[in-house]
Amino acid sequence: MENGYAEYISDGIISKNDAEIVAKMHDEFRNYTERPEKRNLSDKKILKDIEWKYFTELALETWNKLKAETESKELRNLMLASEKNYARKNAR
Repeated sequence: MENGYAEYISDGIISKNDAEIVAKMHDEFRNYTERPEKRNLSDKKILKDIEWKYFTELALETWNKLKAETESKELRNLMLASEKNYARKNAR
């Protein structure tokens, strides 16, 4: 998404509001993954990394905000179905 969201907005894939909601999260993810000291971390070290924990909290906040504010019923329904599917698979 380095070129921004303009093409996705003009093609009607996402709304301008949806793009604004997810932009900070995408920027934070890119900033994290482009740092050389973060690229080679093991899964275990990533899960203990305070900066990764911050990112996952931001991602959850972004997900919830997008779900609440998107104008796309299709996107909201897809998000709700994904949550339901995740909950079912992890209800063990």
